[in-house]
Amino acid sequence: MPTDLPTNLRAVDRGWRVVEAERQGSLDDWWAELEGRAIGEATGHLVPPSPRGGREVVRQDPKPLAEDQANQTHPPKRRSRTAWLLGGVAVAVAVAVSLYFAVFEGSRVPVARPEPASGASMDPEQEEWRFVRNSGDSLTVRNFLDRHPNGRFSGAARALLEQLKGASFTVQTEPAEAQVRLLDHSDSYRAGMRLPAGKYRVEARAEGYATATEVVSHGSSSTVWRIALRKAGPKAGDRFRDCLECPEMVVVPKGSYRMGSPSYERRRGEDEGPVHEVTIAAPFAVGVYEVTVAEFGRFVDETRYSAGNSCGTFEDGVAARADRSWRNPGFGQGGRHPVVCVSWNDALAYAAWLSRETGEEYRLPSESEWEYVARAATAMARYWGEGESGQCRHANSGDASLKERYSDWLWPVASCRDGHVHTAPVGSFAANGWELHDVLGNVSEWTEDCWNGGYGNAPSDGSAWEYGDCERRVLRGGSWSDEPRLLRSADRSGYSTGNRVSDLGFRVARTLAL
Repeated sequence: MPTDLPTNLRAVDRGWRVVEAERQGSLDDWWAELEGRAIGEATGHLVPPSPRGGREVVRQDPKPLAEDQANQTHPPKRRSRTAWLLGGVAVAVAVAVSLYFAVFEGSRVPVARPEPASGASMDPEQEEWRFVRNSGDSLTVRNFLDRHPNGRFSGAARALLEQLKGASFTVQTEPAEAQVRLLDHSDSYRAGMRLPAGKYRVEARAEGYATATEVVSHGSSSTVWRIALRKAGPKAGDRFRDCLECPEMVVVPKGSYRMGSPSYERRRGEDEGPVHEVTIAAPFAVGVYEVTVAEFGRFVDETRYSAGNSCGTFEDGVAARADRSWRNPGFGQGGRHPVVCVSWNDALAYAAWLSRETGEEYRLPSESEWEYVARAATAMARYWGEGESGQCRHANSGDASLKERYSDWLWPVASCRDGHVHTAPVGSFAANGWELHDVLGNVSEWTEDCWNGGYGNAPSDGSAWEYGDCERRVLRGGSWSDEPRLLRSADRSGYSTGNRVSDLGFRVARTLAL
């Protein structure tokens, strides 16, 4: 086929013709088609478009062309000049358009050449990049960059690495000194660290606060997550005071136990049954010691409370004496001794005052709470064992020294000596398993409950029994004046709420805010 347009035009008169050629879809092809159309129209030898589309100049059979020229009314040379003129115009137009696209179309940003289709051959670096790009692993991308720091795909690899590093991630805590840890993640937490998008389990902890664990959704933009820790509730075994001169308290755990004494327990009372299950649903606090003379004295001094001027003592027989009170119970006491000669009403007034002073809920323990803490997860008659032997090492009760002090003492006593005729300073004997001292012995302790002669229909949730003989309240634990059989975890008795006796005292309980 002729290569230049003038030759093409002359070739029409020399036996060439314009026919359809395959269209490539470009603007240059479109103009070539237009050029061919112009040549054909000028010479009268334009053939119909072929099924392939486009046009090209091909060799024409000379015979039909000669016959056609013979039948023309105008001389062939004149027709040839006309064709030359029209063809020149078409060439000029084609050249102008070609120059336009060469200048303006050539200035456009070239489109990136697509990667070979699946199955097409790729060079090793390209194959490796395809694997690295789809791995989603920053270490794999870094290794690729180490091998190809200036390769064709190094720029894309660096961009991918930045994307995989993710956006900054910060956890703000209250208190600010709390330690933050990313669970299920290999990297140690640091403020502003970069993490890929995803969900992260974050733990924050600080001394004196409950540990918090939260799931944080981290996106493609920076995340600042705030965790406010709440004050930790006291845990079992924690000891505390709510004020300098307040009773020292210890936290006891929640739990369940069997309240009362079984029928086979030696020297039990009929009012100690039936045995029944009691569940303490939440931890609470109870006094490590019985309320002391000094602690009760502060209450009286600050409130001008009248705790009476009469108390029952064991001097020359049991009798209420007008010159006896918590200040002078008929025997010597110091500030660390348990207060005695206090009634149930006095104990309740002290707990109410302590609540006002501290803003906490102080109270008397319920009877079931008292037995729960006295047993301290044991099921024996006493927290140190079943029998009475060894009692003088664990508790202050009626003993040989008491019998010697009061020659007319009518009640049984332990054959051992505990070192104290009357009250002992609190904490003189070993604590039970939950760190409570003197829970058996020293002084009998008031509880909240009304008196009932047995446990039929008794509360099973640790609450106080608020009906029955409420003019009398339950006493527990035995005292310095009692015989050994009364120093048992299940022993109980009822006294009038106004009674003040020199072996009666109390310890307080406190409800915990959870």
